[in-house]
Amino acid sequence: MAKTIDKSNIRMLTTYIFRQMATTRNTCTLDDCKRAVVCLCRHCQQDVCLKHFNEHQGEVNDELLRVTDSLNERMKFYFDF
Repeated sequence: MAKTIDKSNIRMLTTYIFRQMATTRNTCTLDDCKRAVVCLCRHCQQDVCLKHFNEHQGEVNDELLRVTDSLNERMKFYFDF
């Protein structure tokens, strides 16, 4: 059985590889963390380790859900869904 590869996983791995090659700072910029940098967060433009990346991704997803809910409410008001 062939295993499918998710495009987002490929993108994240590619970002990781290029950030590791290009970064001048090799430790996480958050909370005086000493872990190795895995990527640049495009949301806050900070080099982060995997732990902080996962935590931050959850925060960004929560924020996106709030914005989406707000937009849906406004669309209901204007377009009477």
